[in-house]
Amino acid sequence: MTTEIQKNYMIVSSIDSMEQLMSCSIPEEKNIAAVVINTDAEFQINEAGKKYLEDSSFVTILYSTDFSAFSAEFLMCFDIRLSDSDYFITQEIFKEINTDRYRLLCGRTDTYRLISNFRSKNASDYRTKLVKKTEGIDSVKKYCETLFKDKSAFEINCILRCLTAARTGNIKTVFRQESVNFYEMIRQKVQDS
Repeated sequence: MTTEIQKNYMIVSSIDSMEQLMSCSIPEEKNIAAVVINTDAEFQINEAGKKYLEDSSFVTILYSTDFSAFSAEFLMCFDIRLSDSDYFITQEIFKEINTDRYRLLCGRTDTYRLISNFRSKNASDYRTKLVKKTEGIDSVKKYCETLFKDKSAFEINCILRCLTAARTGNIKTVFRQESVNFYEMIRQKVQDS
């Protein structure tokens, strides 16, 4: 396993297991807001691993050149999924998908299209928004830099608190956290001016 620390994010490569990721030390002084897992092979994620990803105080980004051999369940454990190729959901994969989690990750419209596609008589493999298409690890780095560009550590922490609420809470919890963070950011702006 190798790690590369950049401003606000860290890339973890050559990872073979969830245990490796969980034991990876994330330096607090570097204000790591996102961890990119760069892998070309799916690894087992047990309940403790899922809990770790849900409770993490950073954005989890999974990157691979090709996700075609990855299960949708595995992909949906991560906040953001980036790949150099499209990801298609087949009828078999669709049967295993947690549609509530899919809706959280991809939005109501894409979820509706996915369900409608597989309920129709002419169902076909569905190109999902579950994976955002990129062009190599350099474009992943650019994506991460854009994600936190021009944001203070305070603003990044507010965003991360909202993300954690979205991962673990219901819609009321998310809205409450967004409201609290919005007012905190406004108060901070007033104090700074």
